[in-house]
Amino acid sequence: MFDRYRRERKSWRWFAGIIFGFIFLVGILYGRMIQVRKEATRSFINEAPPLVKAIIPKSRTTWRMTSVLARVESAQIIQVRADVGGWVDRRPVRRGMQVKKGQPILILRDERKMIMLKEARARLAAARATLNDLRRRLEQTQRLYRDGIVSKDMLDSLQHQVEAQAANVNALEATVSRMQWDVDHLMIRAPINGRIVEIVPDVGQEVMPGEPVARLISTHIHRVFAGVDSQLAKNVHPGVEVTLIRTQNHHVERRKARVVGISPAIDPISGTYKLEAEFIDNDIPWWSGETVYMLIPVEKLNDVIVLPRTAVLSDNNGTFIYVVKDHKALQVPVTVTWINDREGAIPANLIPRNTPIIIEGMVGLADGQTVQVKILEHTMTAS
Repeated sequence: MFDRYRRERKSWRWFAGIIFGFIFLVGILYGRMIQVRKEATRSFINEAPPLVKAIIPKSRTTWRMTSVLARVESAQIIQVRADVGGWVDRRPVRRGMQVKKGQPILILRDERKMIMLKEARARLAAARATLNDLRRRLEQTQRLYRDGIVSKDMLDSLQHQVEAQAANVNALEATVSRMQWDVDHLMIRAPINGRIVEIVPDVGQEVMPGEPVARLISTHIHRVFAGVDSQLAKNVHPGVEVTLIRTQNHHVERRKARVVGISPAIDPISGTYKLEAEFIDNDIPWWSGETVYMLIPVEKLNDVIVLPRTAVLSDNNGTFIYVVKDHKALQVPVTVTWINDREGAIPANLIPRNTPIIIEGMVGLADGQTVQVKILEHTMTAS
């Protein structure tokens, strides 16, 4: 009996020791947790407020834009024909090469034309020499006639010879000019500024007068065509300015164009109406056939603030932005008038005047958190 009592007492001691050990371990862990939280709180307090970038909002009038794909096309394709016949001697240009107006694109040769021109010049030189000699004789005869040495008939006869020879010289000059024109046009020149689409004949090939020898596409006159739906076709009118955007080597290029018109007939394949616009500034390096984005204004927005797309945030409660007040970031619910993948517009009356709006540094930002603010110049433009 006594041994049994001793064994039970020993078991209770072990059990009590385990309980006290567990309580002691929990106490140590709790104390460590409190210490870690104090250190984290102290670190958070000592940490510098995050830097955010903000803009001072400016109310303005802008346009809601819609974007469609468009295709650049040349408004002028020239087929060059040979004015005279000959054999191709040189081809100083190649396919795709840009040329200026008047630049040689094909050089012909014709020895017969050169010989005929040389012969005509020789006849002209002889005729001019004869005319000069007749004029000197006429001057002498006029002096002799005034002195009464020669008759009036001799003077008139010599006068007629001079006039006939002058007419002959004029005819020979016209012949030389015509032959010179033939020789000059053996060098076929570009009629416009453009790019070579095709040079038809090869070196050594005979070319007949009036035969097509080249095709050029204009680099000066460009137009853009886009397919639009019926609603957009009704709202866009000739004369409206649109913006064309092309990305080249990570560089964004923008050009202005003006709507020329919209086809009233629908394209049966795409189901769209064809919108045509012409470049306001035609001096551009864009090629015919390039695909670009066309931004078309569809609705005028008054008294709005244009922001970068990333400045407008959303959660389960709706859309909001961050503003800065008393060096703290505050969430302000907003309604978006219009937004795309680049920027958006909100009503100006939702934001107090001269209240900075945060546009960068919102990641991890909490409502009411103290921040450092860097004010940027507001340069957003509607697009």
